Amino acid sequence: MKTREKKQIVVLVGFVQHKGKILMIQRFEPECSGAHLRWELPGGKISFDEKPQYTIEREINEETGFKVKAIDLAPIVQTHIWHYEKFDQHTIVLCYICKLIGGKINMKDHHTNDVKWIDPKSLSKIKLLVGTNKVIKIAINNKLLF
Repeated sequence: MKTREKKQIVVLVGFVQHKGKILMIQRFEPECSGAHLRWELPGGKISFDEKPQYTIEREINEETGFKVKAIDLAPIVQTHIWHYEKFDQHTIVLCYICKLIGGKINMKDHHTNDVKWIDPKSLSKIKLLVGTNKVIKIAINNKLLF
């Protein structure tokens, strides 16, 4: 029996708020049914030798078109194991609080299906990526947001 390949990555996501809403993206990833067309905080993988603050600023701009400034690393860490057809991936997620600098919606990332400013009270009405609701609630309860 062949052993499945195992990968581990670190992903950074950003809390960006504006006028009482949180910036979120709808993921486009048909190769992973648990993630496809689910809403999540924008962000992405940290590249080798890249500073985390630069990663989150770059990723949010690529996925949404908005320019942000990384303010602080939030004391929230999440992990999840994703099962793809050819491998299993252990994803470690770190969260940054970011300040909106400017820009407008302009999706440049092939994994972004849609971008919206979403009221946190309406999160129960949309399909969220695993753990997204929990991370946002922790951030709000700890007054990291709003």
